[in-house]
Amino acid sequence: MRDERLFRDTAQRIIESAAFGRSETYANLLNFLVESTLIGNTPKETTIAEQIFGDKEFNPNESTLVRVYVFNLRKKIAKYYQSQGEQDQWILSIPKGSYEVILDERESKELVNHTKPTESAFGKSWIFYTIIIAALLLSLFLWRSKTAIQNAYQVIPESNIWTDFLDSELPYYVVLGDLFIYSEYNKQQETTRTIRDADMNSLESFEIMATQMNDTSREVNTLSYSFLVKNSAEWIKSLTQIFFSHHKNFSVRYMTKFSTKDLVDNNIMLVGMLKTFGLFNNYFDNSSFTLIANDTIQFQVDSLKSVEKFSPSGDPDSFHTDYGFIAKFPGPNNNTIIMCGGLWDTGASQSLKMLTGPVLLGQLEDRLKEEYETIPPYFEVLIEVNGIDRTELTPQILYVNQIDESNNLWNVR
Repeated sequence: MRDERLFRDTAQRIIESAAFGRSETYANLLNFLVESTLIGNTPKETTIAEQIFGDKEFNPNESTLVRVYVFNLRKKIAKYYQSQGEQDQWILSIPKGSYEVILDERESKELVNHTKPTESAFGKSWIFYTIIIAALLLSLFLWRSKTAIQNAYQVIPESNIWTDFLDSELPYYVVLGDLFIYSEYNKQQETTRTIRDADMNSLESFEIMATQMNDTSREVNTLSYSFLVKNSAEWIKSLTQIFFSHHKNFSVRYMTKFSTKDLVDNNIMLVGMLKTFGLFNNYFDNSSFTLIANDTIQFQVDSLKSVEKFSPSGDPDSFHTDYGFIAKFPGPNNNTIIMCGGLWDTGASQSLKMLTGPVLLGQLEDRLKEEYETIPPYFEVLIEVNGIDRTELTPQILYVNQIDESNNLWNVR
């Protein structure tokens, strides 16, 4: 083991460099791996998840969170040695397939060729150049094949709406708005049933209801699972195609299991009915749109504070009209959040299709350019959609609103 002080000083020099960036999480991760290495205890993924991210129930078979962070950490270290650390004597690295940190002394090698240009040398040169040409042709073939594969899976054209979001080094969470359910045991009948209450979608609401219950013949309890609407499978399919085409991994979370801790150092893609958005509904405290009682969206139309209200109408299992809402805004820690929601699930599905369908995405971009001459980094959109049997038919963009990056948009209570 190298001198411990040298090990720590090298890690600190990397953390303080411009190439490393200013992420406290990555700094904590590197320091943790260094200290674990110094005591000869290479940590497991579950240990890293618990110590760095506070996730005591982390399952490496279901989440790539740790692997993505360590992968990006390796890139940050490599970037340092390509810039500020180019002349450093000691090289710190994390070999692939391990979470042990290695510290090696840089080797300086100067290759000098004193071979005379003999006939044998020319013969070897001919073989050498033949190999080079063959390698170049093979590389060209592989590049063209890779490009063809990428084009085959490119589900949307290059878009300013997606580019900065998908170019980030942060991990990605896809958060699905799920419905809260609970169990009720009837002591007299000795029967148990599972209940979905349309006015309840959080543990807090359940606890209020349980506290106010006066019927001693009934006993209510929370469940370890929740309920997803049937369109959730389509939502995941569409987003998988987007992330796959850009070679990005993502983890899936349910809104009822989501916490403010998960907001830090993750880009968030949130999809579902607005009433299932939990803490994310705090967004509307600072928006030009207001969510009223989970079934109405209000928009301030002009500077005179004239307002319009939008609520679903019709039968969701027959012909109906719903409203969808899209927002792209900065998160609380230099991350980005995209919300695709609806008052009913028809609006939620249409909001996501507006971002993942090439034609609809083009219409959204054109509307933003029409209003602001360019596509703003952050914005919010209200759309109207007609549907039959919870299947969306014809969307219409009603309002778009640019979000000022300097505004205090995020206020989690």
